[in-house]
Amino acid sequence: MSLLEKVYAAPIDPNIEDPLGGGINSLADVFGVFTNILLGVGWALVFVASTLAMIKYITSKGDPKETNTAHAWLLYCGIGAFIMFAFTTIRVIIPRMIGGTWTGVNGVTDF
Repeated sequence: MSLLEKVYAAPIDPNIEDPLGGGINSLADVFGVFTNILLGVGWALVFVASTLAMIKYITSKGDPKETNTAHAWLLYCGIGAFIMFAFTTIRVIIPRMIGGTWTGVNGVTDF
């Protein structure tokens, strides 16, 4: 009788299933998905912040300090919207102008 027993590893299936379903095949696809997510989140933040700034402006009740704060928020939202518009232009409009085609990921929209 021995205190040590031989243990054998179970066989491993060498065929690995792609968890993404074969939709992302290159670094360009990853970059495309990342920029689409960034665009969506950025525009959502611009609209939510604009709505909050307008609500703050409406509820300021004429108080100059609150009105100035709301005005500053709206200014920052305008700057954010300009940046997002520039980013959207670079990502979507310019490639279409130069004849680029979208060969992106299945199920991911291109605006």
